[in-house]
This record gives sequence, structure tokens and C-alpha cells, in this order.
Amino acid sequence: DAAILAAKMAEEEGLTYVHPFNDPVLATGQGTIAYEIFQDLPDVDAILVPVGGGGLISGISTLTKLLNPSVEVIGVEPIGAASMKASLEAGHVVTLPAATTIADGVAVKTPGDKIFPYVQKYVDRIMELDDSELVEAFLDVMERHKMVVENAGLLTVAALRHLKPEGKNVVCVLSGGNMDVITMASLVQHGLICRGRIFTFSVMLPDRPGALRRVADIIAKCNGNIIKLEHNQFVNINRQSGVELKVTLEAFGHDHKDRILAALHEAGYDARITSAYRSQETQIELYNNKVWYYINKGYSEADARKEAGTIIAVPGTSEHQLGLAVDLVDSSYWVLDEEQENTPAQKWLMEHCWEYGFILRYPSDKTTSTGIIYE
Repeated sequence: DAAILAAKMAEEEGLTYVHPFNDPVLATGQGTIAYEIFQDLPDVDAILVPVGGGGLISGISTLTKLLNPSVEVIGVEPIGAASMKASLEAGHVVTLPAATTIADGVAVKTPGDKIFPYVQKYVDRIMELDDSELVEAFLDVMERHKMVVENAGLLTVAALRHLKPEGKNVVCVLSGGNMDVITMASLVQHGLICRGRIFTFSVMLPDRPGALRRVADIIAKCNGNIIKLEHNQFVNINRQSGVELKVTLEAFGHDHKDRILAALHEAGYDARITSAYRSQETQIELYNNKVWYYINKGYSEADARKEAGTIIAVPGTSEHQLGLAVDLVDSSYWVLDEEQENTPAQKWLMEHCWEYGFILRYPSDKTTSTGIIYE
């Protein structure tokens, strides 16, 4: 949309439009990055490059292959905006129905047609990554290297987890640091949750003086650091039957988190994790990205949804993949296929659907059961 508006303004106002990626001259200038890499690291084995429209990687790959054809050039795209890989597989430039990713610097629906032949000729392969992998990459780069890198640039760092770089000289191109403070704070928070360094659990307590202190004592003995408490007396109509305590705390990682929860269980408290790595909104976005990706590869919509369904996880559990069988269709409803009946995922959902505020539906079943609605 921005490109269309810019071209229109250039025509109406007599301005010169400088395309951000679909320009061989611009790509040639970006290709000098390869020259700098060879100056600093002549024996480089592989170069990882973020891919959006293709300008950066076309320039880097062209010069790299001229200097040393044996060096591997790997492009990295987000799954929700993998327009270059789709184009390479089709043999021509294609347009995605949407480009949805937190890596906004590479959120391109249509690669550049002028630079596409260079990508075809000189890029060895394209990798695709889930947006969730950028969260951990951001935390790694910030904590270990004290650098702020935008999500598009983090694609190359995240891609290292899928390679075997031991004994090789691999260069990651970090393409910028354009990130606002709100996005930065969100990435840090989600990264800490992902690593088990921040988590939230809920527990039912008797409404008596000292109940909260006893839970806090257990956490303190396990070296957990409480950062937020929510004491809800209205979770039950009769609060004498119990009140809900939600505790958010810092830990050193998943092992430490598990030790804290184990200590609470040993003391007789039924503590349950309530913070999941992905919100329902994020689940929907990832699910739709997957659907678009498979449709663009030639799948029917039904087959695309079937393929995409495996990325969804049940909220509120520490076992993030428990809900492999669950398709999230909106923020209130979960749908199970007939094949998923009598599975651990179904059992968990039946027990917790009201607790987490969603309704479980079967497309083909009209019956109704306690705690679950069938449609």
C-alpha cells in the first residue's frame, strides 16, 4: 500500500521514486556488504541474509558468488511473509494474499521482479521461521551482545538454531535496529516467559489470615521473586469455600519454575500455570499465516487449514504442545475434529474450557455435555 501511494505521489508531483528493494542499482550498493565481509573474514563459509523484497540478498549473493562461488548464501524469511520462497518455488514472482509478521521490515507481499533473476541464480536456499523464534533471538542478542536489533534483522540469528554451524565461519547480517520502545518491552516480556524466567500460577486458598503468607514463604524458600499478586475473593459465590490467588514471579528458568511448583504441590497446594507463551490473539495470527502459506503453495483451503492446525497449543499449560490437535478459530471457540475425540487434548479442554473462558465445539455433533458445548 505504501509503495502504491509513493508511486502515485511521484507521478502527480514530479518526484523521483527510490524503490526500497526493486532496483539493481540499489541492490549493487547493498552488495558491498559482501565485500566488507570478505575483507574481515576471507574464509567465510556461509552468509545468512534477511529477505523481504529481495534487494539486500540479491546484491550480497551476486558479489559473494563472484568473489567465492563456494560460499553458501542463505536467505531467511518469516513464515507469514515468505513471498520470496513462494516465488522461487513457482519459478516466477508471486503475490501473497497478506504479509503478517512481527518482522515488519520484511513484510513484503510481492518480491521485486527486477532483482528476482539474481536471487534465482545466486541464492542457495531460503529458510522460513516462525515469529515466535524472533522473541528468543531478541533476548539472546540483547543480553549477550548488548545490541538492539529489529525483528527483520533477528531472522538470521534465529536461523542459526536450525543449522549446524560448529567448525564453520557463518556470518549473520543484522539489517537494522528500527524498533520502538513498546515493541522492545513486549519482546523482552515474551522472551522471559518463553524461557520460564517469568510465569504466573493460580491457586485456591482458604479465606483465612496467614494463607497468603504461607504461599509466599514456600516461594521465598525456593528463591522465587514475586513481582505481582492478585487476590480474588469473588471467584466463588461463597468466598468461605475458597479464594483465588494469582502469583506472577521471576525464576531462573524452566527447571527452577518446576521446582517452585513442585514445592507448592508437596505442601498441598494445587498450583496451576496460567501464563502461556502465546496469547490467543497470537495463536490466531500464526494460524492464519500458515493457512495463507499453504494456499499459496497450491493447497485447497480445507487442506491448508488441516496443515495449519498443528501449530496451535492449548492455553494455560506448561506443556505447550499438549494441544497439537486443536484448531483455534476465534478468541472464544475451539474446534476439535472427529479424529481428535478421546485424546489427552480433548480431556484437558473438557476440564478447563470454562476456567479459561472458551467454548469447545464439534462441527458434526449436536449433543451437549456438562462443561462443554457441542455444535
